[in-house]
Order: sequence, then structure tokens, then C-alpha cells
Amino acid sequence: MAGHLEVRRGYMSEEQLKRFLEASRDPREKLWWLLMCDCGLRLGEVQSLGLWEIQRQHVHVRGKGKKWRRVPVTRRVWEAVVQARTGKGAGQASMVCPVSPRAVQARFHRAQKRAGLSGLRLSPHSLRHTFATRLLTAGVDIYRVQTMLGHRSIRTTVGYLHTSPEALREASAALDDLNGA
Repeated sequence: MAGHLEVRRGYMSEEQLKRFLEASRDPREKLWWLLMCDCGLRLGEVQSLGLWEIQRQHVHVRGKGKKWRRVPVTRRVWEAVVQARTGKGAGQASMVCPVSPRAVQARFHRAQKRAGLSGLRLSPHSLRHTFATRLLTAGVDIYRVQTMLGHRSIRTTVGYLHTSPEALREASAALDDLNGA
């Protein structure tokens, strides 16, 4: 079927991600989403972070298996951090995400609905899938994506990657170029 995107579940296109982020009204909440879609953090990693632990260039996170990794911070994540630090209720010990996972899911689904994405099977974890797919689409090799996600196995990383019909056409066109067609 032309234009069909086969997605196991849990991925947003660039346009859908933009709409989702614009639909997030609370600056602190938007920081959660950005940490997941721009840094690839898991919800539990976001919840364990203190606002003052995020540095301008990177953040150290303790992932699954109590393994530490250093994750680069994008410009828009840093801007959201600065805004959160100067916002209401931001103290030295302020947590990035001081609510339960269930509350985060409810807020995610409200933003999803406001963004007009209700028909998609998404969750906060979908932002991590979106992160991995965006990196691959941008030309980052799969081993770097694996490192940024904190995966031990490349097979786990492969499960996070989604593709579009356009990307498949581009891959085929690249072969035509190599073949001199």
C-alpha cells in the first residue's frame, strides 16, 4: 500500500512530534517530553533526575542495570531546563518530574489528544522510539544510537527503529546511483 508506514507501535513522525510538543502547555511537562525525545531518556530516568543535575552539555543518567551513561543535551532541552529553573517551585532540590508514572501517562495522553494524535497508539515511551528513529534518519550509525539509548545489545536497539516509505525509496535510489542507473 503506497504511503503506508509499518510501525510496530510507538513512534511519531517529525510533524506529529512538533504538534505534540506544541500541545504541551506546562513548561515543566514539556521538559519531560524533550528529555525523552531529544535525549532518549526513559520515564524512570527522567523521574530520578533533579533539575540541577542537568548540565548545559550533558546529563549523567543511571539507567537499567544501574548502569551510568552520559547523554548529550540539545539546545531546546537546555532552554527548557533554564525556563524550569527560573519557574515557579524551582528550588535546589527540585525534581524534574515529581509525579507518578500514571500521572505522567495521563498528561501525555491529554497532550496527545490536544495535538490531534488520539488515533495513534502512543505512550511516553514512544518518545524514546521517536528519538532513536530520528537519529537513524539523520544519518547517525546504529552503534551510536545504541550507546545513547544505553542498550547492551544491538538487537534491543533495532526494536526501537522505525522507517518510512520515503526512507526506503531513498535507500533504493542510493543503490541506483551506485549502479550508475
